[in-house]
Amino acid sequence: MGDVLMVIGLILTSLLTYHWSYGRLWFLVDSLFEAIVAPASTGTMEKIPQLEIDDNHFLYKLYANYSVSSTKILKAMRIIFSMAMVSYVVTIEIVLWQIKSADAKQQANFISTWIWPLVSLVLSVLLILVQPFFALMMFLNKFFDDKMDMDGLIIVTSGVLLVIMTALNFTTIGPFKYTENILTKLSIVGITVMAMLSAVASVSTLYYTYTTLRSRIKYSSADHSQKVFDDNSTGTLLWYADDMVIKKIEEYQKHMDESIKILTRLDKEHGGKESPMRVQLIDKIGWYQLELGQLEGRLREPKMMQTTKKAFQLSFLLYCFQKIVMTFTKRIPLIITDFMRGRQYSQLEENSLGADPLAITIANILDIIFFRFNYQHDLDALTRQISLIISTSLFVCSFSTVATTISYMIALLPTRFRILAMYAIHSGESPSELPQFKKGVKESHYCKTPSIIKNLFVSELSGVYVVATILTIRSNLPFDVSQKVNELLGERFTVPNVVIDSWFEMIYALFCIFTIIGIKAVEWTLLE
Repeated sequence: MGDVLMVIGLILTSLLTYHWSYGRLWFLVDSLFEAIVAPASTGTMEKIPQLEIDDNHFLYKLYANYSVSSTKILKAMRIIFSMAMVSYVVTIEIVLWQIKSADAKQQANFISTWIWPLVSLVLSVLLILVQPFFALMMFLNKFFDDKMDMDGLIIVTSGVLLVIMTALNFTTIGPFKYTENILTKLSIVGITVMAMLSAVASVSTLYYTYTTLRSRIKYSSADHSQKVFDDNSTGTLLWYADDMVIKKIEEYQKHMDESIKILTRLDKEHGGKESPMRVQLIDKIGWYQLELGQLEGRLREPKMMQTTKKAFQLSFLLYCFQKIVMTFTKRIPLIITDFMRGRQYSQLEENSLGADPLAITIANILDIIFFRFNYQHDLDALTRQISLIISTSLFVCSFSTVATTISYMIALLPTRFRILAMYAIHSGESPSELPQFKKGVKESHYCKTPSIIKNLFVSELSGVYVVATILTIRSNLPFDVSQKVNELLGERFTVPNVVIDSWFEMIYALFCIFTIIGIKAVEWTLLE
């Protein structure tokens, strides 16, 4: 009976997810990019030259070559995007169901025997072939513009995709050597990216908090505070008073208005539009736009939101400190010792087996403080419920990590590219819609026509993080529950927990070092 209800639930959530993804989410993905490079809300974008960006040129080229209307192609892309979201949601539901119903006596059932293999097949096709193929094709089309016809684009895209898959297939370092499944290797790539982001966030949070506190203790004058504000505005903006933020907004606005006046005069001069100074002025105005967008966003936040963010950042600060200390004083020395003795993962596995998973630890603490269970099966039931909550939280975090990845990718770009991204995203708020080929039919749009490349990129990233989370959650589960998840995934998809944990720690430690080197290098460059 439970399996029947689960199947009905999967069908209902699939229909709801498909309808919402096709009708709403498709148009909302662009907001992830727009919020990150948001300009000032002063209407200055209308006063400066705008870049004309055509995201849908590929559609017209395909229409001309193969006589397929662009609306049909756009609909096909939306269907692929929606099917991908459905497969991610169903995957999460099946894994959570396996955790909830984990029982040593449980036998194979319809969901694990038929539905999961079908879902994993759909995941493989979408994440390995379909989405990367169309995203690469459209990206190459924008790169080569009209220099390559559709047949050439298909050949080049297929070649690039084949090279990527071949390289992934022959990668045998770390956990990659434990599997030959491309989807599993793709999930390991997702774990690697998560470790990188975690390292960047941990080091940057600790470093900028340290510099802010050090400056406030060492200096008391407004000039020194202002200097610190200038140097670390992106890292410590939350901790500065509103009056200081307002003062900085007024200063930036004044400088930007002056630059716009100079640009206007330059455009009126003979040959002014070809002057190198014009490009410098546009870049300077764009930089002021980016900074004003951050400062104005800070002022618009309610006081309660600021207080909540400060509390969260303090908690995150403690976590970052604990994570870095444990990684460099305990985990990495064990990995190095194992490697030097030729017994890879042996000490790390013994150390992991000696400690309870997170779910068991939390259950034991709650039992001692609140419940005081008399029977072991009651404690086991609580452990499974906590396992379910932890796993659900990690899956939710996997989707939020998509936004974090995009923000870091844009933030790490050179200033010139960030300015171009801002102009490309925010110039022209009402671009022309795709042509309609049916008379009397007018589709409703929640916002401007979305970029297919961005939507497919976000969908691909979400899928990679979901399958990566499946591999990482097992370390937080009791042994019997983790075994059930392994049985569901199958032999080709599973990699030993200790191998995944060790790989994450090594990538995390490595990028902690890279991050602090990068921060200091930027500081030394600015001082020069």
